[in-house]
Amino acid sequence: GSETLLAHIIHMVEEAQGSKAPIQALADKISSVFVPIVLVLAFVTLGAWLVFGTQYLGFSQALSFGLVSFVGILVIACPCALGLATPTAIIVGVGKGAKEGILIKDAATLEKLHKVDTVIVDKTGTITIGKPTLVDIQNFSKQSDNELVSILASLEKKSEHPIAHAIVSYAQEKNIKTEDALNFEGIQGKGVTASIEGTVYYAGNVDLIKGLGVSFDASKIEQFTAQGKTPVVLATKEKVLGFVMVADEIKPESKQAIADLHKLGIKVVMLTGDDEKAAKHMASLVGIDDVVAHVLPADSIATSVPVPMAIPTSAWASA
Repeated sequence: GSETLLAHIIHMVEEAQGSKAPIQALADKISSVFVPIVLVLAFVTLGAWLVFGTQYLGFSQALSFGLVSFVGILVIACPCALGLATPTAIIVGVGKGAKEGILIKDAATLEKLHKVDTVIVDKTGTITIGKPTLVDIQNFSKQSDNELVSILASLEKKSEHPIAHAIVSYAQEKNIKTEDALNFEGIQGKGVTASIEGTVYYAGNVDLIKGLGVSFDASKIEQFTAQGKTPVVLATKEKVLGFVMVADEIKPESKQAIADLHKLGIKVVMLTGDDEKAAKHMASLVGIDDVVAHVLPADSIATSVPVPMAIPTSAWASA
């Protein structure tokens, strides 16, 4: 249980709640000087009442007034709130964030958050629902559409990518049989490759096909990517067999969230490994300012590090 993702998230939230923000260090420093001064003043006041008050009011009356003054100084002047307000705010803030699915790294990050002028977000699962569906099939081979989908689904069934799930789900819905894929390999940020019945197939984005050196007219998919659809091209080492288009619905709350960030004067940038035109179309629908497409996971992490922004749990894997 301690090795599960949930356990790691809980541990991360606990660490964030126990961490100190820079402002808290300042508050602690002030308290370390202020508290002794208040204590000294309280005892001096009590002593003054006992020394001078006894002469005029008697010891018991002077002690009574002295204790009231002693406690009054401690209650009013002692900076309890100064030392307690910051950690309390951090615990509440991090806890409420976790309930909303937002993980905050530490207290220092929480403090820096109000200075943020740019927010970087992932597309799949953050701006979109994260459940793409197969919407178009373009077949250039002598095989049927179902055979083309069968090969694609056979390749993608070992992949964890949401687009792969869309292709496999389509094959299952249409009762299209899949084959065993041997020597499966994921090509980071580009696609997958595997051998099916002795033939090596490649499935992925246009960059993958270009890397193979296979001639392909990319203009054939432009009309689809302009509509916000993402292509998955199927090819061998010799030729392109066809491609399918996958589309993901935008979350209903995404547009309002981007609008709210804009009201705060924050620029929103979307990173995605998808096709640039499809990404730009998606970004235009929700009002995102800038798009960086064809981003590999490693590049995404490197780009995101300087931004002290919380990461939604839906984007945990990419974060």
